[in-house]
Amino acid sequence: MDHDLPFLSSELAKIIEAGIERELNQSVFYSPFRLFYRLFKKANPSLIQRVREILADDIQGTLINAEGWNKEVFINEKYLSDAGDLLIKKCYNIGIRLVKNRLSVKLAFKVMINRNLQQEIYNYILNQVKAKTEIILKDAAVNATVIS
Repeated sequence: MDHDLPFLSSELAKIIEAGIERELNQSVFYSPFRLFYRLFKKANPSLIQRVREILADDIQGTLINAEGWNKEVFINEKYLSDAGDLLIKKCYNIGIRLVKNRLSVKLAFKVMINRNLQQEIYNYILNQVKAKTEIILKDAAVNATVIS
C-alpha cells in the first residue's frame, strides 16, 4: 500500500482515536462517557467520518508546517520508515495521554457540547502532533549529520 502524505495523515488521525478509545476502555470511571461516546458514534457515522477527515487534513497541514519538514524522513519510497512508525506510536500515546492527563469524566462530557473546550482539545492534539514530529525530524537531522 502506498504511504503518501494524505495516507499518513489519515493513519495518524485513526491512531489518535485508537489511543483515546484504548484509554477509555481501561478505566471503569469512564464507563458512562464511553457508553455515550459509542452510542453517539453509532448514531452519527457520517459526522464522525467527517471529523476524522477534517482532523487528517489539519494533521497534514501541521506536518507540512513542522520545522524542518521532510516527507522522506517518514515515508521511505512507498512505505513508512522507522521514523514514520515512531510517529505512529507517538500519536497513539497522544490519544492515551489526552484521556489520562487532560480529561476527567465530567470534562469529557463537557467537551461534547462546549465549542471552546472542543477547540482547546483539538488544538492540543495538533500541537502535540507538531511537537512530536519536530522532535523526530530533529533527531533524524542529527543522525544524518553524524552518519555523514
